[in-house]
Amino acid sequence: MHEDLNTILTSQGDELPEKGICIVGATGDMVSKRETRDALVSLAGRDVLTRERNPVVLAGSRDRELAEFVRGFREGDADSTKLPAEDLDKFVHLAGLEGGSTLPGCDVSKPEALKALSDRCPVPSALLYVALPPRLYGDTLKSLDASGESKIDTVLLEKPFGTDLKSAQELAAAIAEGKRSVFLIDHFLAYPGLLNMLAFRAWPEADEALRAEHVESLEVRLTETIRSNDRPYFRETGIVVDMVQSHGMMLLASLALELLSEWTGAALQKARLAVLQGTSLKKESARWGQFEGFNDPAAGAPKDAKPTQAETFVSFDFSLDAERWRGVPCKLVNGKGVSSNLFGLVLRFRSLPASLAEKLGLSVGPCELEVVTQSPSPGIWIRQDGVVHSLPFDSRVEQQPPHALLFPDALRGERGLFVSPDEALVAWKFTEELLGVLRGQPLRSYAPGADADTI
Repeated sequence: MHEDLNTILTSQGDELPEKGICIVGATGDMVSKRETRDALVSLAGRDVLTRERNPVVLAGSRDRELAEFVRGFREGDADSTKLPAEDLDKFVHLAGLEGGSTLPGCDVSKPEALKALSDRCPVPSALLYVALPPRLYGDTLKSLDASGESKIDTVLLEKPFGTDLKSAQELAAAIAEGKRSVFLIDHFLAYPGLLNMLAFRAWPEADEALRAEHVESLEVRLTETIRSNDRPYFRETGIVVDMVQSHGMMLLASLALELLSEWTGAALQKARLAVLQGTSLKKESARWGQFEGFNDPAAGAPKDAKPTQAETFVSFDFSLDAERWRGVPCKLVNGKGVSSNLFGLVLRFRSLPASLAEKLGLSVGPCELEVVTQSPSPGIWIRQDGVVHSLPFDSRVEQQPPHALLFPDALRGERGLFVSPDEALVAWKFTEELLGVLRGQPLRSYAPGADADTI
């Protein structure tokens, strides 16, 4: 049943089209040390991407000494994943980094620079992955349209989609008016744990259980012990813009959507959008806070950094207007520097329908279902009568970095695990309403390591 879900859960399938991947911002941490590096090396190591069909072309924001870049890419830093040497060798070949002295730069505000990047790709068409700050997205799209004939026909933009509702609306207009397909990345949508949740959501028995007559409460939890007060972007934006607007809203929408008859990319985006459009903030419940010492270098803040009031905690209640969720108490808790790590959802059931109870070998009585999408360990657990039951992980879901699924999907034109501009705009509207409420109250102070439920 739901065999078309395979195209969403796994990168395995038809051979990838002959299409290159051009990357701007390759010298930034995302590509040279973090998630994108892990994914590209994994894809090269498994021969999913080959130089003959899917070459990678890299460009920094400015010219860089090539040997220095390759050495840094191979070694990473203290926070980088240690990758197999043979996979790193394959990626160096995939990206044509064996010869030459310079990694070229690319000024995305100049159409001729993007045209030159496109011309470096040795196959007829290319995807452009923009690993740059969001403020440069508009310039990039305008320059592409002004660059004339180009091999680049697809663009990937990382979250956040804009810095506020107004800038997001401007980007959405630029995408609508542009000549190229644009994919918006929120990597949470491609975490194995979230994909495993989608597979569970496709069970008819799970669909029957996820209804108001069975569900006592729903909670989205994004809590982590790390503090993030060393990150310049987080210090500027705070947790609502950095996490709730994207990850929190997408996590909620992926569970609360209506069961699809066809698991196509367009249908999945439409179903998530319907959830977001039907989400209403309960303003009186909203509160925010910042852990003590956020601006203290001894507690992780950059030395000489300007003090900020960026919130590190937010909690609020909300309602969902879909009939299946009507009347179910819903809550979102998002905190950094708290006592525990949990990225996922917690559903408390007053009862399980007989069909799901029988399938899982449980009773029809009360239980708690915990869906963990990322941390501490992805999976689905059910607690009933003091016993914890683990659901088998769906065999179709690959334990790969999120971008290792997103790049092949974008090359194929599969949109299900990408955010549509409409989804992003609705999420921004909710976020700005939330911020409007929060700015009318002081930040609560809490001790690092506090229980998020006590703040």
